[in-house]
Amino acid sequence: MKKSIIYGVAIALAAGFTSCDSYLDINDNPNSATESKLKPSNIFPGCEGAFMNIYGGTWHYMGAFQSWQFAQQASVWQWGQIARGDVTNETGNSGYYNIYAKVLMNLQAVLRMSEKDEDWGTYLAATTLRAAALQIIVDAFGDAPYSEALDIDNNKVPKWDSGADVYAGILAELDAALGKPIIGAKSVCTTLLFGESKPASDWVKLANALKLRILMRVSNVQNVQSQLASLIAEDNFPTSDVRWQGFFANQESKSNPFFNQFTAHGTHEPYAQMNIAVQKVYEAAADTREMRYFKTNNDGKYVGWLSGCYPGNEFASSYNAMGDCSNAKLSYDDPVNLISVAEIEFFKAEYEARYGSQASAKEHYEKAIKASFTKTAGLDETDAASVIAAWPYTPDNWAKCIGIQKWIHLTMVNGFEGWCELRRLKYPAFGTATGDDILPKAKDSTIDMDLLVAGEIYTTAAWERDAQLPANTVIQRWIYPSNSSNNNPNTPKPVPITTPVFWAQ
Repeated sequence: MKKSIIYGVAIALAAGFTSCDSYLDINDNPNSATESKLKPSNIFPGCEGAFMNIYGGTWHYMGAFQSWQFAQQASVWQWGQIARGDVTNETGNSGYYNIYAKVLMNLQAVLRMSEKDEDWGTYLAATTLRAAALQIIVDAFGDAPYSEALDIDNNKVPKWDSGADVYAGILAELDAALGKPIIGAKSVCTTLLFGESKPASDWVKLANALKLRILMRVSNVQNVQSQLASLIAEDNFPTSDVRWQGFFANQESKSNPFFNQFTAHGTHEPYAQMNIAVQKVYEAAADTREMRYFKTNNDGKYVGWLSGCYPGNEFASSYNAMGDCSNAKLSYDDPVNLISVAEIEFFKAEYEARYGSQASAKEHYEKAIKASFTKTAGLDETDAASVIAAWPYTPDNWAKCIGIQKWIHLTMVNGFEGWCELRRLKYPAFGTATGDDILPKAKDSTIDMDLLVAGEIYTTAAWERDAQLPANTVIQRWIYPSNSSNNNPNTPKPVPITTPVFWAQ
């Protein structure tokens, strides 16, 4: 019996792409098209839309709040929860469900169709998005249904595989797809990421970039030097940031998903604010990315707030009003970033620092900072000079240099990746100042910014922090989602949020 494609997209992000309008109603309709009546070009944009909505929306800002990039507006409560360590089995529910039901299930159909037609460019595109989707599940929860997943006819209760096994599996899938007889100039199916009639070579470069990210992610716990050496020697990576853009509309559910949550389209304006840890790094280098990504407060100044602190009307009253701190500067047509040239250059710098030439490491480090300004932020390359001078590459402390600058690059660009790299590189690191020091629990207290050193993070005030998050601790994982644990007896028992995922150990 043919199965209807599970293909409804949570929000109509593809609507600006006129030919995609009809893609959005295929799910849950008994008269909907079956797989035999569809083509990969009918299905793939919806897979992207569902992935983009989670990765560039909910999980982007959740990662940013728990990695000291964002702070919630001082007079509201809910967005500080995850920064305080208030993680439950519902924290990752929406992302988990959408990745499996709306991304991976439908990519299975694309893989079947493209394999049957020997359309290996489209096959690689589907494999690449599948690898990205499975990677973020592992990065969020530590483990994931993989080897027994997606066969809903024969196994509705798949086992959860270890994160290491999933990573090994998706690397093997990428290698196998890249090994197919792909015709680089031949176009692949319609995609939102690269557009219609784009060559398979774009997906080859993206697949290589994701392989680089995966290999660097595991490089602290596995010996992958030879694989990295081969990939970097080939140097066939994107030369522009890979991101979804150009089809968002200034309408509810059709705009950038982060914008849709934190502007008048949603109910949370303007609760995403600059963290004081970010403010200090910007200030140390007269960094113009501060002006690019954040607004001034009502007094025309850039002012950050503290992670997880909720003073209400009693504490720090001078920071209670909506305009007291710097809000994120958002636009409906902001791109959703998958991987940037700056990230690729930072990975190259790290590779050289660990295995190769310190001179090359310095070169790639500086290229990464310049790419963050020019290719990602749209600023002039000369603006990067003050950052390179204030945060120079030093061979003896390369992880700190790269970690802090990658973290600040990913601020407002990709909060989920910011959280991942903070856990892996361990920078920015905790300093001596704590949230209790910066904001004493006293009526009308004020923030003492001078206590915080640029390039350091701080523990949330003890009177706000959740009991499951000790002082000087980064949230390392989310609890296995109730979407799985309530329905699948093979879901593992909960693991403390302080237990690192396998690649961060």
